Amino acid sequence: MNNEQGLYTSPNEDSFKTDKQIRYEHMNDPVLIREKTRGRQPSFYEWIDEFVRRRELKDDVEGFPEEVDITIETNEPIIIALFGDQHTGGHEVDYELLAHDVGFIASHPNTYAIGGGDFLDGFFFNPAQDTQISTYNQQRMFVRSMVDEIGHKKFLFLECGDHDMWAARNGSTIYDEFRDETNIPIVRGSTRTRIHLPEVEYKIVSAHQLPGHSMYNKSHPENRESKFGTQAADIYIGWHTHEKALAEQVTDTFEEELRQLYISGGPYKYSDEYAKKKGWSKQRPKRRGAAWLVLTPFTKNAQAFYTAEEAERYL
Repeated sequence: MNNEQGLYTSPNEDSFKTDKQIRYEHMNDPVLIREKTRGRQPSFYEWIDEFVRRRELKDDVEGFPEEVDITIETNEPIIIALFGDQHTGGHEVDYELLAHDVGFIASHPNTYAIGGGDFLDGFFFNPAQDTQISTYNQQRMFVRSMVDEIGHKKFLFLECGDHDMWAARNGSTIYDEFRDETNIPIVRGSTRTRIHLPEVEYKIVSAHQLPGHSMYNKSHPENRESKFGTQAADIYIGWHTHEKALAEQVTDTFEEELRQLYISGGPYKYSDEYAKKKGWSKQRPKRRGAAWLVLTPFTKNAQAFYTAEEAERYL
């Protein structure tokens, strides 16, 4: 039985729509504002009220949080896989490493994942589309099976990627499905996250793509974000560039020294026609796949590693 207010739109039990869904589907219907004004042309301030209503309803249904707050009750350190740029359905993808990392996250206690975006290849134009080895629907089903295999409770949140959102041209995105069917937070753009462990709080800033680029420093976008974006976080994480990198430095704040980690997650897609055109070499095994973050629960200590096994050995 559905406890939310709404309507059944047909005798079928699956046809139930909540009041919010119905209002959202008819959000742009001009009849709504004309009913309020009894048919006359709305005034400027009535249009202001109407557009504020539509904005807030759209935010309520489609909106992305700017902050995520997570509490994990544990007496042991945790491992977080910074897990993005899978580009599933692409041709030159390390599916064996992907299977290994999915299995590691799913089978190891106190191991979680942050989804970094570009879960699927999602090309809808040629010639790029011709290099894929699956259709959009097959990619979507693959990603769903991957998230289900890991387990919804293992994902702290999911960042929306470029390729995933391109796929909206073929219908709803995978994130629309996850938002409707799971409790995994969905975020887009620069996001602030607080992870609360028993006696320590870790502040993380992340995005699928952070601003900036440097041919000399693979973690430049993350470092730049610490200076020109949200400052004074403990950890900065990005993906998108397909350049796996780990770096750290100590910076001074007004009250204390602050150790900061800068992490660029690696891709599972190690090459494609675009990379070849640009003359980029194939990503070798250690440059592929998730970066791995270890957080301790009683004293603040964050460490980053290139492989799951390195993180496990550290513990």
